[in-house]
Amino acid sequence: MEIVRGFSDVAIPKVIIPTRDALYPLLEAHKSDIESVPRKTFQFGETERHKLDVYYPKIDSSVKAPILLLAYGGGFNSGERVFDPPYDLAHRNIGAFYAKRGILTVITDYRLVPNVTYPAQAEDVKDALIWVINNAENMTQGFDIEVDTRRVFLIGHSAGGAHVATIFLAPGLLPSEYWSHVKGIILMGAAVRIGPKEDLAPTISQYYGSEEEMRAREPIALLRQASQETMDSLPKVLMLKSEKEPKAIWEGNTAFLKVLNEKLPSPVEEIIMEGHNHISPVYALSGGEGELFGERIAQWIKDTE
Repeated sequence: MEIVRGFSDVAIPKVIIPTRDALYPLLEAHKSDIESVPRKTFQFGETERHKLDVYYPKIDSSVKAPILLLAYGGGFNSGERVFDPPYDLAHRNIGAFYAKRGILTVITDYRLVPNVTYPAQAEDVKDALIWVINNAENMTQGFDIEVDTRRVFLIGHSAGGAHVATIFLAPGLLPSEYWSHVKGIILMGAAVRIGPKEDLAPTISQYYGSEEEMRAREPIALLRQASQETMDSLPKVLMLKSEKEPKAIWEGNTAFLKVLNEKLPSPVEEIIMEGHNHISPVYALSGGEGELFGERIAQWIKDTE
């Protein structure tokens, strides 16, 4: 983490490879621990992008494990539930980290731009959530474990954070009978406010549409327009941002948190991930360095009823 902490640049394209190269050797050093966590793949929809991986904790069979579902980032046009070799410990490190802390962890794929437009990616994550809630017995077959489908948590990083927020803020996206199953949503460096049109990658415009459509569909707009009924039903929220986030993400998260706190009766907790940039949280867990934010998330899940 000292190498990552020393990076002066925060722009995502400039830190992706240096960050991965700095932290991935730590994952390789813990490869056996990461791979020791059982993992199974399930199909939750029709396409190759409708698959999810489940990571199983070892816990007392008398205890029901909470469920954590991760929607990863990738700029709306990339991302895999397990990266391709030689970086195939990435994302598996996250599943293993939380499973080792007693949490059944799910990492889902979703369809990508240019093959889909708004709100298809949020719909895919929503469909994965519904599948998990409805398939506890199938999901845990062969494992001496029970899961608590009334204690589900969603975590979204970057673009994945936009999808998680959209599931709960876009009217009618998540059927009402599933809201009570979700106890918390965790937004980590989430793309909750889209930057100026001229600064955007083409994939973001391809997903959200025109400038007018994008401004109506971005999560912060959905939050501002959310009804009192939606806010009363909203699961508990935890927000995280890295110390070295790009300016647009830092300011967008700050603005989103401000609106949340204006519309909710109790302040939302925010964690600043010290020493991290936008990419490093993906590679830090299970590597032995920079894991404090992960420990705090795991504790927050355990404390949230």
